Parts: sequence; C-alpha cells; structure tokens
Amino acid sequence: MTQSDDIRLSLVVAAEKDILANLMQFYRYDSAASNGDEFDAAGKFSVGEYFDAYWLEPERHPFFIKQAGKLVGFALIRQLSVATYSVAEFFIARQYRRRGIGAR
Repeated sequence: MTQSDDIRLSLVVAAEKDILANLMQFYRYDSAASNGDEFDAAGKFSVGEYFDAYWLEPERHPFFIKQAGKLVGFALIRQLSVATYSVAEFFIARQYRRRGIGAR
C-alpha cells in the first residue's frame, strides 16, 4: 500500500470545529484570487454563512481528509436526496496536492 492508498474521511465533531475553521483560512486564501474574497480588519477570512449549519442540519456533513492518519484537508458535503450528494467545499493543503489524494 502506498501512502496515497491510505486516504480516510473522518467526520468533524463539534469539538473539532476550531480545527476546521483554521483550515478554512487556507482554503479561503487559496480561492481569494479567483472569487474576490477579502479578509476582515482582523486579518481573517469568513468561514462562510453555512459553517455552523454543518453541526445543526442533518443533511450537512463535514469531513476531515487524512492520509496515513495525518490531516491533509477537508470536504463539506450536503445530502440533497437519498442518493444525491453535493460537494459544497473541498480542500487539500498545498503541500499534499498532486499526490492523488483528491482523486481518491
């Protein structure tokens, strides 16, 4: 098994919200050049208007992406119907990109 084969999703529990919020800063920074996001007066990007809904609404599912047990990104998923899911946000940290993690 190669490292890229050991990719796991783990549900982000409420006690880990701050970790996900930290990762959101990198995600928002990466996407700012293309979507015009700007940080606030405190130098932080917004985590988005639906961030807290991932722990309140049963159709929303926040996941950490881990490779060989190491946190490398996240995916925010919304269930639209019994068999239909939408990837709302997806992020792999730059240092882990181009290794096939996202494709897996």
